[in-house]
Amino acid sequence: MYSLVLEKSITTEEKCKSFLQSLCQNLLRKLPKGGFTDVLERLCDLNRRNRYCKGLFTERHSIGKDLLRKCNGLKTELDYYFHLGEDAFMGQKHGRLEVENCENLETLCNIFQRICNNTIADLCSKFKGLCYRRFHKDYEDRMLLKMIDAKLVYNERGEYQDCVDNLLDKCHCLISMGPSMVSSCFSVTETCQHYGEGSKTTCEYLDKYLGKFFSGEKLHITGYDQDVSRNNCSFFGVCVYYLEQCHNQTIKDHCDSIVKECSEKNDPDLQFMSKVDLGDCGLVFDDFNLTWYFSGEKENGILCPHKDPYLTPLLIYASSLKTSSSTLKEKCKKVLKYDCSSHGHVFPNLDAYCKSNRTDECDNMDTEVPKMCTNLNATFKELGFNSSEDVWAVLWNSTANKITEPQCLMLIEECFYLGYVCSGIKDICNNIKALCYTVGTKRSNLNDFWRKLKESSTLDLSVFTTEDELSARSSVYQSILNVCAKFGTTNEVLFRWCLCPVPNTPPPPPHTSLGDLFNRLFHDFSWRYKDLVWVFKYTHGNRTLTECAYYLSECSGLSGIFKDLTHNCTILEKACFYDYELKKRTLIKST
Repeated sequence: MYSLVLEKSITTEEKCKSFLQSLCQNLLRKLPKGGFTDVLERLCDLNRRNRYCKGLFTERHSIGKDLLRKCNGLKTELDYYFHLGEDAFMGQKHGRLEVENCENLETLCNIFQRICNNTIADLCSKFKGLCYRRFHKDYEDRMLLKMIDAKLVYNERGEYQDCVDNLLDKCHCLISMGPSMVSSCFSVTETCQHYGEGSKTTCEYLDKYLGKFFSGEKLHITGYDQDVSRNNCSFFGVCVYYLEQCHNQTIKDHCDSIVKECSEKNDPDLQFMSKVDLGDCGLVFDDFNLTWYFSGEKENGILCPHKDPYLTPLLIYASSLKTSSSTLKEKCKKVLKYDCSSHGHVFPNLDAYCKSNRTDECDNMDTEVPKMCTNLNATFKELGFNSSEDVWAVLWNSTANKITEPQCLMLIEECFYLGYVCSGIKDICNNIKALCYTVGTKRSNLNDFWRKLKESSTLDLSVFTTEDELSARSSVYQSILNVCAKFGTTNEVLFRWCLCPVPNTPPPPPHTSLGDLFNRLFHDFSWRYKDLVWVFKYTHGNRTLTECAYYLSECSGLSGIFKDLTHNCTILEKACFYDYELKKRTLIKST
Protein backbone atom coordinates (compact mmCIF):
# COMPACT_ATOMS: atom_id res chain seq x y z
CA MET A 1 0.00 0.00 0.00
CA TYR A 2 2.94 2.37 0.50
CA SER A 3 3.44 2.23 -3.27
CA LEU A 4 0.04 3.88 -3.72
CA VAL A 5 0.76 6.54 -1.09
CA LEU A 6 4.28 7.65 -2.01
CA GLU A 7 5.16 10.22 -4.67
CA LYS A 8 7.56 10.07 -7.59
CA SER A 9 9.53 12.97 -6.07
CA ILE A 10 10.39 10.94 -2.93
CA THR A 11 13.91 9.83 -3.74
CA THR A 12 15.56 9.40 -0.33
CA GLU A 13 14.85 7.65 2.97
CA GLU A 14 14.50 10.98 4.79
CA LYS A 15 12.01 12.35 2.26
CA CYS A 16 10.02 9.14 2.62
CA LYS A 17 9.91 9.40 6.42
CA SER A 18 9.05 13.11 6.31
CA PHE A 19 6.23 12.58 3.81
CA LEU A 20 4.60 9.76 5.77
CA GLN A 21 5.00 11.57 9.10
CA SER A 22 3.26 14.68 7.77
CA LEU A 23 0.50 12.66 6.17
CA CYS A 24 -0.15 10.54 9.26
CA GLN A 25 -0.03 13.36 11.79
CA ASN A 26 -2.42 15.62 9.94
CA LEU A 27 -4.89 13.25 8.34
CA LEU A 28 -5.50 10.59 10.99
CA ARG A 29 -6.61 13.08 13.64
CA LYS A 30 -9.31 14.41 11.29
CA LEU A 31 -10.77 11.11 10.11
CA PRO A 32 -13.62 9.37 11.94
CA LYS A 33 -13.52 5.61 12.34
CA GLY A 34 -13.94 3.47 9.25
CA GLY A 35 -12.28 0.96 6.94
CA PHE A 36 -10.04 3.56 5.28
CA THR A 37 -9.00 4.91 8.67
CA ASP A 38 -8.10 1.40 9.86
CA VAL A 39 -5.86 0.81 6.84
CA LEU A 40 -4.20 4.19 7.27
CA GLU A 41 -3.54 3.53 10.96
CA ARG A 42 -1.69 0.32 10.05
CA LEU A 43 0.36 2.16 7.43
CA CYS A 44 1.11 4.93 9.92
CA ASP A 45 2.60 2.67 12.55
CA LEU A 46 5.93 4.39 13.23
CA ASN A 47 8.13 1.29 13.21
CA ARG A 48 6.41 -0.10 10.14
CA ARG A 49 6.67 3.04 8.02
CA ASN A 50 10.27 3.73 9.03
CA ARG A 51 11.21 0.13 8.24
CA TYR A 52 9.63 0.49 4.80
CA CYS A 53 11.41 3.78 4.02
CA LYS A 54 14.76 2.33 5.11
CA GLY A 55 14.24 -0.84 3.06
CA LEU A 56 13.11 1.04 0.00
CA PHE A 57 16.34 3.01 -0.22
CA THR A 58 18.80 0.39 1.08
CA GLU A 59 20.66 -1.41 -1.67
CA ARG A 60 19.73 -5.10 -2.06
CA HIS A 61 17.11 -4.87 0.70
CA SER A 62 14.12 -7.21 0.21
CA ILE A 63 11.64 -4.29 0.11
CA GLY A 64 13.43 -2.58 -2.76
CA LYS A 65 14.01 -5.87 -4.57
CA ASP A 66 10.32 -6.78 -4.25
CA LEU A 67 9.27 -3.41 -5.66
CA LEU A 68 11.69 -3.78 -8.58
CA ARG A 69 10.30 -7.25 -9.30
CA LYS A 70 6.75 -5.89 -9.38
CA CYS A 71 7.70 -2.95 -11.60
CA ASN A 72 9.49 -5.24 -14.08
CA GLY A 73 6.64 -7.75 -13.96
CA LEU A 74 4.10 -5.07 -14.78
CA LYS A 75 6.31 -3.84 -17.63
CA THR A 76 6.44 -7.39 -19.02
CA GLU A 77 2.66 -7.68 -18.91
CA LEU A 78 2.14 -4.33 -20.64
CA ASP A 79 4.77 -5.09 -23.29
CA TYR A 80 2.96 -8.34 -24.12
CA TYR A 81 -0.25 -6.59 -25.14
CA PHE A 82 1.55 -3.98 -27.22
CA HIS A 83 3.39 -6.73 -29.11
CA LEU A 84 0.09 -8.44 -29.95
CA GLY A 85 -0.81 -5.58 -32.29
CA GLU A 86 -4.26 -5.97 -33.86
CA ASP A 87 -4.51 -9.48 -32.42
CA ALA A 88 -5.04 -7.79 -29.06
CA PHE A 89 -8.62 -7.33 -30.28
CA MET A 90 -9.14 -10.51 -32.32
CA GLY A 91 -7.67 -13.45 -30.41
CA GLN A 92 -6.16 -15.09 -33.48
CA LYS A 93 -2.93 -16.05 -31.67
CA HIS A 94 -4.71 -17.37 -28.60
CA GLY A 95 -4.02 -14.11 -26.81
CA ARG A 96 -6.25 -11.07 -26.61
CA LEU A 97 -6.67 -7.99 -24.47
CA GLU A 98 -9.73 -8.49 -22.29
CA VAL A 99 -11.66 -6.17 -19.98
CA GLU A 100 -10.28 -7.95 -16.91
CA ASN A 101 -6.73 -7.29 -18.20
CA CYS A 102 -7.57 -3.60 -18.52
CA GLU A 103 -9.10 -3.48 -15.05
CA ASN A 104 -6.21 -5.32 -13.38
CA LEU A 105 -3.31 -3.67 -15.19
CA GLU A 106 -4.78 -0.17 -14.99
CA THR A 107 -5.20 -0.71 -11.24
CA LEU A 108 -1.56 -1.76 -10.92
CA CYS A 109 -0.50 1.21 -13.05
CA ASN A 110 -2.39 3.54 -10.73
CA ILE A 111 -0.62 2.00 -7.75
CA PHE A 112 2.95 1.75 -9.06
CA GLN A 113 3.34 4.34 -11.84
CA ARG A 114 4.77 7.01 -9.51
CA ILE A 115 7.19 4.80 -7.60
CA CYS A 116 8.63 2.66 -10.40
CA ASN A 117 11.04 5.40 -11.53
CA ASN A 118 9.74 5.79 -15.10
CA THR A 119 9.94 2.03 -15.79
CA ILE A 120 6.24 1.85 -16.66
CA ALA A 121 4.96 5.46 -16.87
CA ASP A 122 4.93 5.68 -20.68
CA LEU A 123 3.59 2.13 -21.10
CA CYS A 124 0.80 2.75 -18.58
CA SER A 125 -0.21 5.90 -20.41
CA LYS A 126 -0.37 4.24 -23.81
CA PHE A 127 -2.07 1.15 -22.37
CA LYS A 128 -5.06 3.37 -21.70
CA GLY A 129 -5.35 3.78 -25.46
CA LEU A 130 -5.61 0.00 -25.88
CA CYS A 131 -8.27 -0.17 -23.17
CA TYR A 132 -10.21 2.66 -24.82
CA ARG A 133 -10.35 0.49 -27.94
CA ARG A 134 -11.18 -2.66 -25.96
CA PHE A 135 -14.18 -1.06 -24.25
CA HIS A 136 -15.41 0.52 -27.48
CA LYS A 137 -15.08 -2.82 -29.28
CA ASP A 138 -17.04 -4.61 -26.56
CA TYR A 139 -19.92 -2.14 -26.70
CA GLU A 140 -19.92 -2.13 -30.49
CA ASP A 141 -20.07 -5.94 -30.49
CA ARG A 142 -23.02 -5.90 -28.09
CA MET A 143 -24.97 -3.52 -30.29
CA LEU A 144 -24.12 -4.90 -33.73
CA LEU A 145 -24.54 -8.58 -32.89
CA LYS A 146 -27.99 -7.81 -31.52
CA MET A 147 -28.83 -5.86 -34.69
CA ILE A 148 -27.59 -8.59 -37.02
CA ASP A 149 -30.18 -10.92 -35.52
CA ALA A 150 -28.80 -14.00 -37.27
CA LYS A 151 -26.16 -16.61 -36.53
CA LEU A 152 -23.12 -15.94 -38.67
CA VAL A 153 -21.78 -19.28 -39.85
CA TYR A 154 -18.40 -19.11 -41.57
CA ASN A 155 -18.85 -18.73 -45.32
CA GLU A 156 -15.83 -19.46 -47.56
CA ARG A 157 -17.14 -17.08 -50.21
CA GLY A 158 -17.49 -14.26 -47.68
CA GLU A 159 -21.20 -13.85 -48.38
CA TYR A 160 -23.40 -12.87 -45.47
CA GLN A 161 -26.39 -11.36 -47.19
CA ASP A 162 -28.82 -11.68 -44.27
CA CYS A 163 -26.34 -9.86 -42.07
CA VAL A 164 -25.76 -7.12 -44.66
CA ASP A 165 -29.49 -6.63 -45.19
CA ASN A 166 -30.15 -6.45 -41.45
CA LEU A 167 -27.47 -3.83 -40.88
CA LEU A 168 -28.49 -1.70 -43.87
CA ASP A 169 -32.03 -1.71 -42.52
CA LYS A 170 -31.07 -0.76 -38.95
CA CYS A 171 -27.83 1.22 -39.13
CA HIS A 172 -29.56 4.60 -39.45
CA CYS A 173 -30.43 4.12 -35.77
CA LEU A 174 -26.82 3.39 -34.80
CA ILE A 175 -24.71 6.07 -36.49
CA SER A 176 -25.00 8.47 -33.53
CA MET A 177 -23.18 5.88 -31.39
CA GLY A 178 -19.84 7.30 -32.51
CA PRO A 179 -17.23 7.16 -35.28
CA SER A 180 -16.47 3.44 -34.96
CA MET A 181 -20.15 2.68 -35.49
CA VAL A 182 -20.18 4.99 -38.53
CA SER A 183 -17.28 2.93 -39.89
CA SER A 184 -19.09 -0.37 -39.28
CA CYS A 185 -22.28 0.95 -40.86
CA PHE A 186 -20.55 2.41 -43.91
CA SER A 187 -18.65 -0.81 -44.62
CA VAL A 188 -21.44 -3.26 -43.78
CA THR A 189 -20.11 -6.07 -45.98
CA GLU A 190 -16.73 -5.90 -44.27
CA THR A 191 -18.44 -5.71 -40.88
CA CYS A 192 -20.36 -8.89 -41.55
CA GLN A 193 -17.23 -10.61 -42.86
CA HIS A 194 -15.39 -9.51 -39.72
CA TYR A 195 -17.95 -11.19 -37.48
CA GLY A 196 -18.50 -14.18 -39.72
CA GLU A 197 -14.88 -15.02 -40.45
CA GLY A 198 -13.63 -13.90 -37.05
CA SER A 199 -16.19 -15.91 -35.11
CA LYS A 200 -14.40 -19.22 -35.76
CA THR A 201 -11.04 -18.16 -34.33
CA THR A 202 -12.59 -15.94 -31.66
CA CYS A 203 -14.90 -18.70 -30.42
CA GLU A 204 -12.00 -21.15 -30.28
CA TYR A 205 -10.06 -18.65 -28.21
CA LEU A 206 -13.05 -17.89 -25.94
CA ASP A 207 -13.71 -21.61 -25.40
CA LYS A 208 -10.29 -21.79 -23.72
CA TYR A 209 -10.40 -18.38 -22.02
CA LEU A 210 -13.89 -18.74 -20.54
CA GLY A 211 -13.38 -22.44 -19.88
CA LYS A 212 -10.42 -21.66 -17.64
CA PHE A 213 -12.37 -18.95 -15.80
CA PHE A 214 -15.44 -21.10 -15.19
CA SER A 215 -13.24 -23.98 -14.00
CA GLY A 216 -11.90 -21.69 -11.26
CA GLU A 217 -8.43 -21.02 -12.66
CA LYS A 218 -6.75 -18.05 -10.96
CA LEU A 219 -5.17 -15.16 -12.84
CA HIS A 220 -1.43 -14.69 -12.39
CA ILE A 221 0.46 -11.49 -13.15
CA THR A 222 4.22 -11.62 -13.70
CA GLY A 223 6.19 -10.44 -10.67
CA TYR A 224 3.42 -10.93 -8.13
CA ASP A 225 3.28 -13.78 -5.63
CA GLN A 226 -0.47 -13.73 -5.10
CA ASP A 227 -2.94 -14.63 -7.84
CA VAL A 228 -5.51 -12.01 -8.77
CA SER A 229 -9.16 -12.51 -7.84
CA ARG A 230 -11.53 -12.45 -10.82
CA ASN A 231 -14.75 -10.46 -11.08
CA ASN A 232 -17.76 -12.03 -12.82
CA CYS A 233 -18.85 -8.75 -14.39
CA SER A 234 -15.45 -8.32 -16.06
CA PHE A 235 -16.64 -11.12 -18.36
CA PHE A 236 -19.92 -9.49 -19.32
CA GLY A 237 -18.76 -8.33 -22.77
CA VAL A 238 -17.15 -11.61 -23.82
CA CYS A 239 -20.19 -13.50 -22.55
CA VAL A 240 -22.54 -11.35 -24.64
CA TYR A 241 -20.38 -12.16 -27.67
CA TYR A 242 -20.26 -15.86 -26.78
CA LEU A 243 -24.02 -16.16 -26.38
CA GLU A 244 -24.55 -14.61 -29.81
CA GLN A 245 -21.81 -16.38 -31.75
CA CYS A 246 -20.43 -19.49 -30.06
CA HIS A 247 -21.76 -22.95 -29.29
CA ASN A 248 -20.41 -24.71 -26.18
CA GLN A 249 -23.61 -25.11 -24.16
CA THR A 250 -21.89 -25.49 -20.79
CA ILE A 251 -20.05 -22.19 -21.27
CA LYS A 252 -23.24 -20.57 -22.60
CA ASP A 253 -25.11 -21.59 -19.44
CA HIS A 254 -22.41 -20.01 -17.26
CA CYS A 255 -22.38 -16.89 -19.44
CA ASP A 256 -26.13 -16.58 -19.29
CA SER A 257 -25.99 -16.35 -15.49
CA ILE A 258 -23.25 -13.67 -15.70
CA VAL A 259 -25.24 -11.58 -18.17
CA LYS A 260 -28.30 -11.77 -15.90
CA GLU A 261 -26.25 -10.87 -12.83
CA CYS A 262 -24.43 -7.94 -14.39
CA SER A 263 -27.29 -6.44 -16.45
CA GLU A 264 -28.98 -5.26 -13.27
CA LYS A 265 -26.50 -2.46 -12.53
CA ASN A 266 -27.83 0.80 -13.93
CA ASP A 267 -26.70 4.38 -13.45
CA PRO A 268 -29.38 6.24 -11.45
CA ASP A 269 -28.91 9.31 -13.66
CA LEU A 270 -29.91 7.22 -16.72
CA GLN A 271 -33.18 5.73 -15.47
CA PHE A 272 -35.05 8.03 -17.86
CA MET A 273 -33.87 6.07 -20.94
CA SER A 274 -37.08 4.03 -21.04
CA LYS A 275 -38.97 7.29 -21.64
CA VAL A 276 -36.93 8.47 -24.63
CA ASP A 277 -38.97 8.66 -27.82
CA LEU A 278 -37.11 6.47 -30.31
CA GLY A 279 -39.35 7.25 -33.29
CA ASP A 280 -38.99 4.72 -36.08
CA CYS A 281 -36.03 3.21 -34.20
CA GLY A 282 -38.32 1.88 -31.49
CA LEU A 283 -38.59 -1.53 -33.14
CA VAL A 284 -34.83 -1.66 -33.75
CA PHE A 285 -34.13 -1.28 -30.02
CA ASP A 286 -37.20 -3.21 -28.89
CA ASP A 287 -35.20 -6.09 -27.42
CA PHE A 288 -32.19 -4.05 -26.31
CA ASN A 289 -31.67 -2.55 -22.85
CA LEU A 290 -30.45 0.97 -23.62
CA THR A 291 -30.30 1.91 -19.93
CA TRP A 292 -27.61 -0.60 -19.04
CA TYR A 293 -25.85 -0.05 -22.38
CA PHE A 294 -25.34 3.66 -21.72
CA SER A 295 -24.80 3.05 -17.99
CA GLY A 296 -21.89 0.78 -18.87
CA GLU A 297 -20.41 3.27 -21.32
CA LYS A 298 -20.65 6.01 -18.70
CA GLU A 299 -19.05 3.87 -15.98
CA ASN A 300 -16.21 2.90 -18.32
CA GLY A 301 -15.59 6.52 -19.32
CA ILE A 302 -16.54 6.26 -23.00
CA LEU A 303 -20.09 7.70 -23.18
CA CYS A 304 -19.93 10.62 -25.59
CA PRO A 305 -22.75 12.80 -27.05
CA HIS A 306 -22.20 12.22 -30.76
CA LYS A 307 -24.41 13.59 -33.48
CA ASP A 308 -25.12 11.82 -36.74
CA PRO A 309 -22.17 12.46 -39.08
CA TYR A 310 -22.26 15.67 -41.09
CA LEU A 311 -22.07 15.38 -44.87
CA THR A 312 -18.61 16.86 -45.48
CA PRO A 313 -16.63 14.70 -43.00
CA LEU A 314 -18.66 11.65 -44.05
CA LEU A 315 -17.72 12.16 -47.70
CA ILE A 316 -14.08 12.77 -46.78
CA TYR A 317 -14.00 9.53 -44.79
CA ALA A 318 -15.78 7.54 -47.51
CA SER A 319 -13.44 8.96 -50.16
CA SER A 320 -10.37 8.10 -48.09
CA LEU A 321 -11.41 4.42 -48.20
CA LYS A 322 -11.19 4.33 -52.00
CA THR A 323 -7.83 3.12 -53.28
CA SER A 324 -8.13 3.14 -57.06
CA SER A 325 -8.03 6.90 -57.76
CA SER A 326 -5.30 9.46 -57.30
CA THR A 327 -7.23 12.51 -56.09
CA LEU A 328 -9.84 12.96 -53.41
CA LYS A 329 -12.10 14.57 -55.99
CA GLU A 330 -12.10 11.42 -58.12
CA LYS A 331 -12.57 9.18 -55.09
CA CYS A 332 -15.45 11.30 -53.85
CA LYS A 333 -17.24 11.08 -57.19
CA LYS A 334 -16.87 7.30 -57.07
CA VAL A 335 -18.58 7.37 -53.67
CA LEU A 336 -21.48 9.29 -55.20
CA LYS A 337 -21.61 6.92 -58.16
CA TYR A 338 -21.37 3.56 -56.39
CA ASP A 339 -22.34 4.00 -52.71
CA CYS A 340 -25.44 6.17 -52.79
CA SER A 341 -27.98 3.46 -53.53
CA SER A 342 -26.79 1.14 -50.75
CA HIS A 343 -26.12 3.78 -48.08
CA GLY A 344 -28.98 6.23 -48.62
CA HIS A 345 -31.17 4.70 -45.93
CA VAL A 346 -28.27 4.65 -43.45
CA PHE A 347 -27.11 8.25 -44.01
CA PRO A 348 -30.06 10.51 -44.92
CA ASN A 349 -27.85 13.55 -45.61
CA LEU A 350 -25.79 11.52 -48.09
CA ASP A 351 -29.00 10.30 -49.72
CA ALA A 352 -30.29 13.87 -50.12
CA TYR A 353 -26.98 15.04 -51.57
CA CYS A 354 -26.87 12.17 -54.04
CA LYS A 355 -30.38 12.94 -55.23
CA SER A 356 -29.46 16.59 -55.76
CA ASN A 357 -26.89 15.59 -58.43
CA ARG A 358 -24.48 18.15 -57.00
CA THR A 359 -20.72 17.53 -56.84
CA ASP A 360 -19.42 20.70 -55.16
CA GLU A 361 -18.34 18.76 -52.06
CA CYS A 362 -16.13 16.61 -54.29
CA ASP A 363 -14.89 19.44 -56.50
CA ASN A 364 -13.42 21.32 -53.54
CA MET A 365 -12.12 18.39 -51.54
CA ASP A 366 -8.47 18.46 -52.67
CA THR A 367 -8.13 22.10 -51.64
CA GLU A 368 -10.30 22.03 -48.50
CA VAL A 369 -8.92 18.88 -46.83
CA PRO A 370 -5.33 20.24 -46.46
CA LYS A 371 -6.84 23.31 -44.77
CA MET A 372 -8.74 21.05 -42.38
CA CYS A 373 -5.53 19.18 -41.55
CA THR A 374 -3.74 22.47 -40.91
CA ASN A 375 -6.58 23.61 -38.64
CA LEU A 376 -6.55 20.32 -36.74
CA ASN A 377 -2.81 20.55 -36.13
CA ALA A 378 -3.30 24.18 -35.05
CA THR A 379 -5.88 22.97 -32.52
CA PHE A 380 -3.43 20.39 -31.22
CA LYS A 381 -0.85 23.14 -30.78
CA GLU A 382 -3.32 25.51 -29.10
CA LEU A 383 -4.21 22.82 -26.55
CA GLY A 384 -0.54 22.01 -25.98
CA PHE A 385 -0.65 18.71 -27.88
CA ASN A 386 2.10 19.29 -30.42
CA SER A 387 3.28 15.71 -29.96
CA SER A 388 2.20 12.53 -28.24
CA GLU A 389 4.63 13.36 -25.41
CA ASP A 390 2.76 16.63 -24.77
CA VAL A 391 -0.48 14.69 -24.34
CA TRP A 392 1.08 12.62 -21.56
CA ALA A 393 2.57 15.70 -19.93
CA VAL A 394 -1.01 16.93 -19.56
CA LEU A 395 -2.11 13.56 -18.20
CA TRP A 396 0.67 13.09 -15.64
CA ASN A 397 0.45 16.69 -14.43
CA SER A 398 -3.09 15.86 -13.27
CA THR A 399 -4.66 18.51 -15.51
CA ALA A 400 -6.53 16.03 -17.68
CA ASN A 401 -9.84 17.53 -16.62
CA LYS A 402 -8.84 20.77 -18.34
CA ILE A 403 -9.72 19.27 -21.70
CA THR A 404 -13.47 19.73 -21.96
CA GLU A 405 -16.09 17.29 -23.18
CA PRO A 406 -16.83 19.39 -26.33
CA GLN A 407 -13.09 19.40 -27.09
CA CYS A 408 -12.84 15.63 -26.64
CA LEU A 409 -15.88 15.14 -28.85
CA MET A 410 -14.50 17.40 -31.59
CA LEU A 411 -10.98 15.94 -31.55
CA ILE A 412 -12.07 12.29 -31.51
CA GLU A 413 -14.43 12.86 -34.42
CA GLU A 414 -11.94 14.87 -36.48
CA CYS A 415 -9.25 12.28 -35.82
CA PHE A 416 -11.60 9.66 -37.23
CA TYR A 417 -12.88 11.47 -40.31
CA LEU A 418 -9.49 12.95 -41.22
CA GLY A 419 -7.39 10.04 -39.99
CA TYR A 420 -6.55 8.70 -43.46
CA VAL A 421 -5.95 12.06 -45.15
CA CYS A 422 -3.90 14.04 -42.60
CA SER A 423 -0.33 12.79 -42.26
CA GLY A 424 1.41 12.57 -38.91
CA ILE A 425 -1.63 12.67 -36.62
CA LYS A 426 -2.11 8.97 -35.80
CA ASP A 427 -0.05 8.83 -32.59
CA ILE A 428 -1.40 12.13 -31.24
CA CYS A 429 -4.96 11.04 -32.03
CA ASN A 430 -4.53 7.68 -30.29
CA ASN A 431 -3.15 9.39 -27.22
CA ILE A 432 -5.93 12.00 -27.18
CA LYS A 433 -8.46 9.16 -27.15
CA ALA A 434 -6.65 7.71 -24.16
CA LEU A 435 -6.58 11.14 -22.51
CA CYS A 436 -10.32 11.62 -22.98
CA TYR A 437 -10.89 8.08 -21.72
CA THR A 438 -8.88 9.00 -18.61
CA VAL A 439 -11.05 12.08 -18.10
CA GLY A 440 -14.13 9.84 -18.38
CA THR A 441 -12.89 7.26 -15.87
CA LYS A 442 -11.88 9.98 -13.39
CA ARG A 443 -15.35 11.47 -13.73
CA SER A 444 -16.92 8.06 -13.19
CA ASN A 445 -15.04 7.69 -9.90
CA LEU A 446 -16.03 11.21 -8.85
CA ASN A 447 -19.67 10.38 -9.65
CA ASP A 448 -19.48 7.30 -7.42
CA PHE A 449 -18.06 9.36 -4.58
CA TRP A 450 -20.65 12.09 -5.13
CA ARG A 451 -23.55 9.64 -4.84
CA LYS A 452 -22.26 8.55 -1.45
CA LEU A 453 -21.66 12.15 -0.38
CA LYS A 454 -25.21 13.20 -1.32
CA GLU A 455 -26.57 10.81 1.30
CA SER A 456 -25.29 13.16 4.01
CA SER A 457 -28.22 14.94 5.66
CA THR A 458 -26.15 18.08 6.36
CA LEU A 459 -24.79 18.58 2.84
CA ASP A 460 -25.18 22.13 1.51
CA LEU A 461 -25.09 21.94 -2.30
CA SER A 462 -24.69 25.70 -2.70
CA VAL A 463 -21.02 25.54 -1.71
CA PHE A 464 -20.25 23.96 -5.10
CA THR A 465 -21.58 26.98 -7.00
CA THR A 466 -19.46 29.74 -5.48
CA GLU A 467 -15.87 30.19 -4.37
CA ASP A 468 -16.72 32.75 -1.70
CA GLU A 469 -18.75 30.82 0.89
CA LEU A 470 -15.78 29.49 2.86
CA SER A 471 -17.68 29.34 6.12
CA ALA A 472 -20.40 27.15 4.60
CA ARG A 473 -17.87 24.60 3.42
CA SER A 474 -17.00 23.20 6.84
CA SER A 475 -20.05 20.90 6.88
CA VAL A 476 -19.16 19.63 3.40
CA TYR A 477 -15.56 19.04 4.50
CA GLN A 478 -16.74 16.90 7.39
CA SER A 479 -19.09 14.96 5.11
CA ILE A 480 -16.20 14.26 2.72
CA LEU A 481 -14.07 13.03 5.61
CA ASN A 482 -16.92 10.78 6.74
CA VAL A 483 -17.34 9.25 3.26
CA CYS A 484 -13.58 8.77 2.89
CA ALA A 485 -13.36 7.03 6.26
CA LYS A 486 -16.09 4.61 5.26
CA PHE A 487 -15.51 4.10 1.51
CA GLY A 488 -11.91 5.18 0.89
CA THR A 489 -10.77 1.60 0.28
CA THR A 490 -13.35 1.05 -2.52
CA ASN A 491 -10.60 1.25 -5.14
CA GLU A 492 -7.09 2.59 -5.55
CA VAL A 493 -8.26 5.86 -7.15
CA LEU A 494 -10.53 6.78 -4.26
CA PHE A 495 -7.91 5.66 -1.74
CA ARG A 496 -5.38 8.06 -3.18
CA TRP A 497 -7.88 10.93 -3.40
CA CYS A 498 -8.85 10.38 0.24
CA LEU A 499 -5.23 10.92 1.31
CA CYS A 500 -5.97 14.61 0.74
CA PRO A 501 -9.74 14.91 1.18
CA VAL A 502 -10.21 18.65 1.84
CA PRO A 503 -8.13 21.84 1.51
CA ASN A 504 -5.44 22.16 4.18
CA THR A 505 -6.70 19.04 5.96
CA PRO A 506 -3.93 18.07 6.06
CA PRO A 507 -1.73 20.64 4.38
CA PRO A 508 0.03 18.94 1.48
CA PRO A 509 3.08 17.08 2.80
CA PRO A 510 6.49 17.94 1.38
CA HIS A 511 7.26 16.39 -2.01
CA THR A 512 3.57 15.94 -2.93
CA SER A 513 1.43 16.61 -5.97
CA LEU A 514 -1.84 15.59 -4.32
CA GLY A 515 -4.87 17.79 -5.02
CA ASP A 516 -7.69 17.77 -2.51
CA LEU A 517 -10.90 15.87 -3.16
CA PHE A 518 -13.22 18.79 -2.45
CA ASN A 519 -11.61 20.84 -5.20
CA ARG A 520 -11.68 17.85 -7.54
CA LEU A 521 -15.45 17.78 -7.08
CA PHE A 522 -15.76 21.57 -7.27
CA HIS A 523 -13.82 21.89 -10.52
CA ASP A 524 -15.47 18.83 -12.08
CA PHE A 525 -18.92 20.31 -11.41
CA SER A 526 -17.74 23.65 -12.77
CA TRP A 527 -16.38 22.17 -16.00
CA ARG A 528 -19.47 20.01 -16.54
CA TYR A 529 -21.75 22.99 -15.90
CA LYS A 530 -19.85 25.13 -18.41
CA ASP A 531 -19.92 22.32 -20.97
CA LEU A 532 -23.68 21.94 -20.59
CA VAL A 533 -24.29 25.70 -20.85
CA TRP A 534 -22.13 25.73 -23.98
CA VAL A 535 -24.25 22.95 -25.50
CA PHE A 536 -27.49 24.78 -24.77
CA LYS A 537 -26.09 28.01 -26.21
CA TYR A 538 -24.36 26.81 -29.36
CA THR A 539 -25.94 23.55 -30.50
CA HIS A 540 -29.49 23.28 -31.76
CA GLY A 541 -31.89 21.01 -33.61
CA ASN A 542 -32.89 17.41 -33.03
CA ARG A 543 -30.98 15.50 -30.38
CA THR A 544 -29.58 12.09 -31.20
CA LEU A 545 -30.00 9.13 -28.90
CA THR A 546 -26.48 9.48 -27.48
CA GLU A 547 -26.96 13.21 -26.95
CA CYS A 548 -30.16 12.54 -25.02
CA ALA A 549 -28.42 9.87 -22.95
CA TYR A 550 -25.40 12.04 -22.16
CA TYR A 551 -26.96 15.47 -21.68
CA LEU A 552 -30.01 14.31 -19.72
CA SER A 553 -27.69 12.30 -17.50
CA GLU A 554 -25.70 15.50 -16.91
CA CYS A 555 -28.92 17.40 -16.22
CA SER A 556 -29.92 14.78 -13.67
CA GLY A 557 -26.56 15.05 -11.94
CA LEU A 558 -26.12 18.84 -12.06
CA SER A 559 -29.54 20.53 -11.96
CA GLY A 560 -29.81 19.96 -8.20
CA ILE A 561 -26.66 22.06 -7.76
CA PHE A 562 -27.05 24.63 -10.54
CA LYS A 563 -30.67 25.75 -10.46
CA ASP A 564 -30.32 27.90 -13.61
CA LEU A 565 -30.04 24.70 -15.67
CA THR A 566 -33.59 23.64 -14.84
CA HIS A 567 -35.33 25.50 -17.69
CA ASN A 568 -33.13 24.25 -20.50
CA CYS A 569 -32.94 20.75 -19.02
CA THR A 570 -36.75 20.65 -19.03
CA ILE A 571 -36.82 21.70 -22.69
CA LEU A 572 -34.20 19.06 -23.50
CA GLU A 573 -36.23 16.45 -21.65
CA LYS A 574 -39.36 17.29 -23.65
CA ALA A 575 -37.37 17.17 -26.90
CA CYS A 576 -35.96 13.73 -26.06
CA PHE A 577 -39.17 12.27 -24.62
CA TYR A 578 -41.76 13.58 -27.05
CA ASP A 579 -40.31 15.33 -30.09
CA TYR A 580 -37.91 12.81 -31.66
CA GLU A 581 -37.38 14.00 -35.26
CA LEU A 582 -40.68 15.84 -35.20
CA LYS A 583 -39.58 19.34 -34.27
CA LYS A 584 -36.39 21.33 -34.24
CA ARG A 585 -36.48 23.00 -30.87
CA THR A 586 -33.91 25.70 -30.10
CA LEU A 587 -32.55 25.65 -26.58
CA ILE A 588 -32.02 29.07 -25.09
CA LYS A 589 -28.92 29.73 -23.06
CA SER A 590 -28.86 29.51 -19.27
CA THR A 591 -29.14 32.79 -17.47
